[in-house]
Amino acid sequence: MINKKVFIIINFLFVFLFSACSMNLKDLDSIVGEQVFEEKGVLSSSEKENLETSEIDLDNPDYKDLTKEHKEAIDEWLKKNGYNRYGDSAGVIYTGGTPLFDEVSTRTEDRFEYILKRHPTILKEVSKN
Repeated sequence: MINKKVFIIINFLFVFLFSACSMNLKDLDSIVGEQVFEEKGVLSSSEKENLETSEIDLDNPDYKDLTKEHKEAIDEWLKKNGYNRYGDSAGVIYTGGTPLFDEVSTRTEDRFEYILKRHPTILKEVSKN
């Protein structure tokens, strides 16, 4: 039988290691996301034409229908207009490192779903450019 003190110490270490790991993963997501966001290039004219001709409802867009070109154009627009990769003001700090995870419901939201909720006309904006 395991001594009660040893059992408590093992449980404490497990909780400590588990929580430290999850914080590091959240920080890693934020760091990787920022690096990917900063490395996006400018869309070519043919890619911009694809945005205009793709079949997506610009008045009520669904994040699941976004193409790679849409996503790149959104990232470019966010950067050009001073937003972070989530479409919030630059410099916003999130509890847990990301606004995409709801700790109460444990639901993770897609980044573009989050952006479209805050900027419902963003696809019209990127199509104009």
